[in-house]
Amino acid sequence: MNEISPRILIDGRETDYIDGNYKYPGNLSAATISFKIPQIEGGFQKLWNKEVTMFLNRFDSVPIFRGWIKRTKPTFNDIEII
Repeated sequence: MNEISPRILIDGRETDYIDGNYKYPGNLSAATISFKIPQIEGGFQKLWNKEVTMFLNRFDSVPIFRGWIKRTKPTFNDIEII
């Protein structure tokens, strides 16, 4: 049985993430993604307007999502990216 192991890249660099959510409402609505990264991973980066790419499996060559970071919400332990 194949295991789904998604990976997320920010500006072409693979990023460790804690939790994620992918929504594809269909019709004329755009897909959205939100996920959390550790504060250590993204604490000193300028993340706004960076390209985000999500692959459903590790060895996929075509991403399931490609977009740009429009909002971040930092907390003490992590940074939520929307």
